[in-house]
Amino acid sequence: MAVFYYTPDKNLITVDPLEVLRYMGVCGSSDENTFAMAQNAVSVVSNHADPRACYGVCDITVHDDVTDFGFTAMQSQNLARILGGCKKAVIFGATLGSDIDRIITFLGKTSPAKALGADAAASAFIESFCDKLSSHIAACDFAEGKGLSPRFSPGYGGLSLEHQKEIFAFLDLPRRIGLTLTDSCMMTPSKSVTAIVGIGGKCKPAKCELCDKKDCDYRKV
Repeated sequence: MAVFYYTPDKNLITVDPLEVLRYMGVCGSSDENTFAMAQNAVSVVSNHADPRACYGVCDITVHDDVTDFGFTAMQSQNLARILGGCKKAVIFGATLGSDIDRIITFLGKTSPAKALGADAAASAFIESFCDKLSSHIAACDFAEGKGLSPRFSPGYGGLSLEHQKEIFAFLDLPRRIGLTLTDSCMMTPSKSVTAIVGIGGKCKPAKCELCDKKDCDYRKV
């Protein structure tokens, strides 16, 4: 299987400070100082980020709540629903690099508020990076102009976090982009994402429909 690399110009990855505030837990409007802190956090993260990703394409079959990717089968009703009608899927790993973890740790020792802002900005930045990666994948010849399903990650919507191990082996993420996995299936660097997207398909649920956290304020909104 061919594995493709994607390394964008980080200056083209945009992050809305309002999204940073959302990750900080700010609901509704914020004061000028908090908004300025979010803007500064975006600048700090952009300076230290080293976004890189790799992805592979595989044929899939979906039967009931099991999706067979060839190298593994994953059981999740939500994943099967999203990938229903898809014949191919893209599996990717993406990271902002280890400098982000270091700057957040440093700020945590000097300014907890700035550390909170940087952590939130990094979360928003990796999501924006994944959006750009998805757009890149959708434009590739193998996508055939069919569009992509929503992203779906292990540990989300009933898909076991243990599947991280199979994805890491499938893409050889430690060697290719320096992304490693702990014994508890957490990723290092921490601001990293693995995800599955189907090519085509008809189910386009909103993210909140798939999330198990029923008491989230943003779900209520």
